[in-house]
Amino acid sequence: MMFCRLKDNFLLRGWERLPYALVNSQTGGVSFLNAETWDALTLCDGTVDVSLPVIPAKIRSIIAEAERQGLIEKCESGHGLTEIQKYRKYPARYIKQAHWSITGRCNYRCKHCFMSAPSAKFGEMTHAQIMDIVNQLADCGVMNVSLTGGEPLIRDDFMEIVDALLECGIHIRTIYSNGALVNEKLLRELDARNIHPEFNMSYDGKGWHGRTARRKALVTRNQRSRRGSRPGICTLQGLRLPNRSRDVHSPAQQTHPQRKHPAHGQLRCQKRKD
Repeated sequence: MMFCRLKDNFLLRGWERLPYALVNSQTGGVSFLNAETWDALTLCDGTVDVSLPVIPAKIRSIIAEAERQGLIEKCESGHGLTEIQKYRKYPARYIKQAHWSITGRCNYRCKHCFMSAPSAKFGEMTHAQIMDIVNQLADCGVMNVSLTGGEPLIRDDFMEIVDALLECGIHIRTIYSNGALVNEKLLRELDARNIHPEFNMSYDGKGWHGRTARRKALVTRNQRSRRGSRPGICTLQGLRLPNRSRDVHSPAQQTHPQRKHPAHGQLRCQKRKD
């Protein structure tokens, strides 16, 4: 007899028109499966003897390959899946990532900003409204988000938003910021939660950034924020050239070697030289 189960970080999920998916809860990665692979993995619930001759050879070979890839593990009979691992189908279409503006406010007054952010002219969401949106994202099966504004770090409840997203199993991929509020305290708090999102920081070029932001100190703070990144934190800087119609993104500064991420592909980064 042989019993198998999915490893604890894998979840069985589905969406409208894409009913068969395996989610890695550690990374937020989603793999969509064909019917045969789905049938094989659903037998790996700790209650089915997968060595029985009634199980087709093709299904047994898929199970063997899943074990080789580290998706499942052998277990004792009755060691079933946890509640969160069991199949759940979301009543929505699959969305790879939500790009969420959590505030219209900002601590700067950049002339070129299309948001007209300082005064939040479109209004500001309350904490209760923000928490409701987090729950809606979770109910729709959104696994990944990026946070922007305005300046997202200006919200007093920013870390509460982070905690609510993590509680719902939603991964924060990128934080878009002008960099002024990125400090050691923030990075320590993110690191304590074992998350290391990219920081995408705007920088409009030497001699221009302070002018467009109407704050000379912004250039210094932005550069200091990028220099002060901690191990595992990747910073991407967007460089807008004056009198040009397109943005140019410079190579990122990061403190870990190049790596691939299942949701983003190859990060075009270069190692920071300290």
